[in-house]
Amino acid sequence: MRVRHSVKQVLRRVPGFAGLFERRDRDRLAITLLTSQLEAGQAQLVDRNTTICRLTSQLEAGQAQLVDRDATICRLTPQVESDQVQLVDRNATIFRLREQADALNADIDAARTERDQIRGEHEQSVRETAALRDQNAMQFNDIAALRDEVERLEIAREVASHLTWEEVPELEGKGLFVVGHARSGTGILMRALNTSPEVHVLSETNMYANGMRIGFPNWYNDMTRAQGNVYAKGSYCPFVNGGAANGPEIFRWLGERHRYVGEKVAFQSKLLGHDADEFFHFQARFFFNSHYLCIIRNPADVLLSNNVKYRPEDLSLYAESYLRTLELCLALNDTMPNVLTLFHENVDYSTFETIGKWLEVDFSAAAATYDKAYQVQGRHDGDLSAVKEMDVLIDAHKRVKAAFSPDTLREIPHSRWQQLARCVRAARETILVSATPQR
Repeated sequence: MRVRHSVKQVLRRVPGFAGLFERRDRDRLAITLLTSQLEAGQAQLVDRNTTICRLTSQLEAGQAQLVDRDATICRLTPQVESDQVQLVDRNATIFRLREQADALNADIDAARTERDQIRGEHEQSVRETAALRDQNAMQFNDIAALRDEVERLEIAREVASHLTWEEVPELEGKGLFVVGHARSGTGILMRALNTSPEVHVLSETNMYANGMRIGFPNWYNDMTRAQGNVYAKGSYCPFVNGGAANGPEIFRWLGERHRYVGEKVAFQSKLLGHDADEFFHFQARFFFNSHYLCIIRNPADVLLSNNVKYRPEDLSLYAESYLRTLELCLALNDTMPNVLTLFHENVDYSTFETIGKWLEVDFSAAAATYDKAYQVQGRHDGDLSAVKEMDVLIDAHKRVKAAFSPDTLREIPHSRWQQLARCVRAARETILVSATPQR
């Protein structure tokens, strides 16, 4: 090879041989290039043959699937034809149902039109009914007003057929009234006074509020029996005028048979249904010159007795009404000409002697009925610690008691008389601010 190469190098320098070698090199390079291209073409041809083989396999698989599909189509063709027949029937059914639906829609539209017409007629009827109802209501109201007017006229006619307090002025000189707070001895004093045949005192008729009631005897007797009382002087009202009598007629009837006639009034707070102001105005108008016995009891026993009997939620209400009753007693003493004031614990035989001389009536049997057991202080057990006003009540009771003579049962004149009533009212108003209504 070295020799050959050396020869080739020598000959290249010889003129005529240089081109020969260059052509030969070019031919050799071209052959090499063509050989490479041929080899690449052969490789591509191999790849193409491989691809053709793969595609041929796929084509054969596809042809097999196509054959299977054709077989499936042949198998399914009867079913498809059956489904097509069913589809035609279904389409016919749908068409028929659409026709029926169209007919129903037409009926519905007609029904809606008729419904709208009926609704319009109904609304018109409702408006007409409302108008008639309003007219009937107006007529009913007119009839009710006429009925009320007739009832009012009938009541007025019935009331006009009975006496009024103005028509029995003679009662003013015959009146006898026991005034005190509830559970202060008013009932015992009433029974003691009623031992005299010259006296007839009823129990808590509250004539100032109920006196004009028609059929007073029925109402009063029903009330006293409901309270557990038996028929007795003071708890029974005679059936005057067949039971249709009112208060003035009852008092006149009793006044024709007794020297003194009246009632005992046991007060509680206005919040508990009593009105001392209304009572005072009524008495001043129709019974100014009548006789009054005010009875006062120590506040501790009053509150404890009310607590036992009524079981209130708030004893402060009774504290307020106790002071209001003291106010009323002071007002009666200061305003009315014939008033005596008793203190429950001190009532004895001499007390009824004084009352008897005052009324010119024999009360010799009265003291025996005034049960001493009810005069004992501290009769009722109970806790008054919740009543913050007790000191005020005790002080007011002590002041009022000191203002009256135990012998004459009248007030002892002194310069502080008016201040006493004002002090009691101020104490009551202080309690009233914190008191809550009894339910």
